[in-house]
Amino acid sequence: MKFPSLVALLVGVALRLTAGEQATAIATVTAGYVTGITVTSGGSGYVYAPDVFLVGGGGTGAQVKVILISDRVSEILVASAGSGYISPPEVRINPPDGLTQSRNPRLLVEGPSNARPVLQVSSNLSYSSGWKPWTTVDLSSGPAESVDLSPLEAGTYYRVLIPAGQEGTPAQASASVTGGLVSKINLSDGGLGYGKAPQVTLTGGGGTGASAIALVDAGRVTAIIVTSAGLSYRSAPVVKIAPPPALRLGIDTVNLIRIPGSASASNQIQYLPNRATTLGWRIFTNVVVGPGGATLVDGSDDSQLRLYRGVPLGPPGAGPTGFVWIDPGEFQMGSSESEAGREVDETQHTVTISKGFWMSDHETTQAEYQDIVGNNPSSFKGGDRPVEQASWDDAVAYCQKLTERERAAGRIAAQQAYRLPTEAEWEYAARAGTTAARYADLDSIAWWSSNSASQTHSVNGKLANAWGLYDMIGNVWEWCSDWYGDYPTGGVSDPTGPNSGSLRLLRGGSWNFDAGLCRSASRYWAVPGGRHGNLGFRPVLSSVR
Repeated sequence: MKFPSLVALLVGVALRLTAGEQATAIATVTAGYVTGITVTSGGSGYVYAPDVFLVGGGGTGAQVKVILISDRVSEILVASAGSGYISPPEVRINPPDGLTQSRNPRLLVEGPSNARPVLQVSSNLSYSSGWKPWTTVDLSSGPAESVDLSPLEAGTYYRVLIPAGQEGTPAQASASVTGGLVSKINLSDGGLGYGKAPQVTLTGGGGTGASAIALVDAGRVTAIIVTSAGLSYRSAPVVKIAPPPALRLGIDTVNLIRIPGSASASNQIQYLPNRATTLGWRIFTNVVVGPGGATLVDGSDDSQLRLYRGVPLGPPGAGPTGFVWIDPGEFQMGSSESEAGREVDETQHTVTISKGFWMSDHETTQAEYQDIVGNNPSSFKGGDRPVEQASWDDAVAYCQKLTERERAAGRIAAQQAYRLPTEAEWEYAARAGTTAARYADLDSIAWWSSNSASQTHSVNGKLANAWGLYDMIGNVWEWCSDWYGDYPTGGVSDPTGPNSGSLRLLRGGSWNFDAGLCRSASRYWAVPGGRHGNLGFRPVLSSVR
């Protein structure tokens, strides 16, 4: 912080950037059940998924889940179809509470450690009685920072005043010389207002090389210790002790983000570095918001360019058995240049996953594949072993058939579908917040060439990662939805890979590959129709993209 010489400064007007509009939707009823909700207007300014009420229609029991994209209602999923509806119920969506951001003054006061200066505020400098006390500042622990949380108007001024008798005073000392050496520093006045040891310099006396340090306690210099006696001093040098800090007021501005209250909801606050684009949302922080709401301060150098949004964390209700919810987030995809086994196509870059999804905690088993598709192509037979000899086309077909069955049974909504994860989603989930080559020791988490006895093994037999996912490394390679291609060099949000290609991505390594390819960042590929005894997959469940 660089302190301006002035003690008063004009600050800007606080702006509400999201006024918010209420979303609207209509319901569809088939044979007495609520079968769909169509969003007719997504509204704007939503920080959290709003409550939605279905009113009328003659039936009961229908329940919905809301999905937000940015600050708008993107979809409303039918979580329970209810029964007995003779007409579509009215869909009532609560209006947005409204995330607000403003540019607020941040004031930093420096001064003597014994001082308790008063910050004052005024809206008019033309008359002296316009100054009003705002807060008293305690400087005993060093410079103090305050952010004015109150609404601002154009023409707000600040100044800081120190009460009489609290000014700092410099310490005084003299030196003694014996045999051309500085032998002692004699402290005559410890001064007042020192928060840390001041600099001590010795000048004159005809010699060179002498140095000393000060000791401070309770705001006073208590002693000065000679650290080097120097040489050739003909007389005592002058001891110069830096004075305690002068009273100064520094003012700049920060972004103040106000989040409305909720029932102890966990939320991720994201920011857009440049308001001119809707791409590249970055994570600012996670925060648990109670009924009273929350206030966050962003004091970064580029905060004036930022726009913020809130993304609710946690699963949208109960998920399918054997699946875990993956919250949105940001991570470094790829590998560092020093990582053992690194390949040239693993360029490290920042990736934001802006929407959460459900992911199977295990590789699809032969029993699960048999149940959906009606056959088992695997080489290493066993119902609990991962299905292999499954091509990318086979994996996509499995996800489609599973989606059709679960929709028909009412276990997932019409707007949800099973699919293969993107490569970015896969690595984000595999890392589970870690940055090393693997999320734990290789033998403890994976079946690989050194311990697999040249075959697959039952799923969930090794240690899961921190998010509850098993076999993300080893056992079988896992198909991803992307075509193989080069990574971008800059940050991206929700990447899906090239639009076309000849090879599909595989991730995670397998039972017959060595440690170099059994890493979170390792990439492999095959033609979509390829079938091998080490190729499998695991599905994710998400809203239809």
